[in-house]
Amino acid sequence: MRNCVSGFRDLFIVTLINPKAFLFASTLLPPEMFRSLTYFSWTLAAFQIVLVPIGFGCSCPGRMLTSRRSWATRTPILSRCASLVLVMFSRTLGFSVLSK
Repeated sequence: MRNCVSGFRDLFIVTLINPKAFLFASTLLPPEMFRSLTYFSWTLAAFQIVLVPIGFGCSCPGRMLTSRRSWATRTPILSRCASLVLVMFSRTLGFSVLSK
């Protein structure tokens, strides 16, 4: 059985054509980050400090939904609400990028 990404070159190309990475780097990370190694390190550290609680915040509701059978009936409603929030976020992000 063959892997989808077989080597460093393939992984690099897949990363380059990933539009989320481009939007992330162009909108959330400051341009000064790429001019200094010290600033780059501090920016990545701050980003990871923010990212870890967000990751836990996203995984905890999913864990609660799967741990209690009585909440399983609410899963479709919560999934729709989460998708609505993601659509609103992506539209505002897209609008801010396109309006410049």
